Amino acid sequence: MECYQAWRVISGPSAGFVGRCAVTGNFPFDDEKDVAVIRRIMTQDLPTVRNNAQLNQVKALCSLMEECLRLEANNRPPAMRCEQAVWFMDQTIPSGGGGNGLATTRSSGLLHALGMIQLRNGVTLEAQEYFLQSLEASKSVGDEQGKARALGAIGEVYRLRTEHSKAEESYIQSRDLYSGIGDRLGFAQSVKALGDVYGMRDEYSKAEESYIQSRDLYSGIGNRLGFAHSVLALGDVYRMRNEYSKAEESYIQSRDLYSGIGDRLGFAHSVRGLGDVHGMRNEYSKAEESYIQSRDLYS
Repeated sequence: MECYQAWRVISGPSAGFVGRCAVTGNFPFDDEKDVAVIRRIMTQDLPTVRNNAQLNQVKALCSLMEECLRLEANNRPPAMRCEQAVWFMDQTIPSGGGGNGLATTRSSGLLHALGMIQLRNGVTLEAQEYFLQSLEASKSVGDEQGKARALGAIGEVYRLRTEHSKAEESYIQSRDLYSGIGDRLGFAQSVKALGDVYGMRDEYSKAEESYIQSRDLYSGIGNRLGFAHSVLALGDVYRMRNEYSKAEESYIQSRDLYSGIGDRLGFAHSVRGLGDVHGMRNEYSKAEESYIQSRDLYS
């Protein structure tokens, strides 16, 4: 409660400073004397946020914090939306003091974050270069977590470029590293990604096996979003194999899961999948109803 009351007084520029601390691990002006700090504030000579790789998400973070701290509880965003918003923010390990090994680990995190920015912008070649640099930085200090993360991202680049064999190889390496360090979430994500590769190669038995495994892994760690993604993917596999009853069952399950966690995009995908199943079974009235619903959701 004390923390909540403290956060209630934060808004505007002060929230920006808090966000800066959260992202960088340092206070603004941490290397300045008091008088110099006062002078810089009075002259509005403030630390730059724009065009700073580590700080590029501060504005989004501050906006999200302000929404979460609205006085009326009904006006606050749902927890699932907050989780997704934070997940989509480019992440890196805070900067600060430490030895060379710690600095290298932080460089690996920053390189990964820069790669994610390029990947989301569709610049796969630059993204791959950042991920490869992140991988080398992690290798130099024996950071298994960083290596697994970089390999998974490299696999994603290959998958987007339809280089399926290379994607599979990267995901397998990432999966094995996550398994070795006991990271169950990373392991589940790698298995799900392998299923995506197999599905794109029309290897539906392998895809089904991977999706069932990732579904069970997500269930075991209580990750409802990953569980829903795996169930939806299973529906796609069954639909492609003309197993319409199984596909319908999976789409209904994923639809209900997405509804429960407030993921409107996943909900729309599931409804669209149901429309495809109804259409392939010549149930055109049901298909029309599903497509209209998914259209409205997407819009």
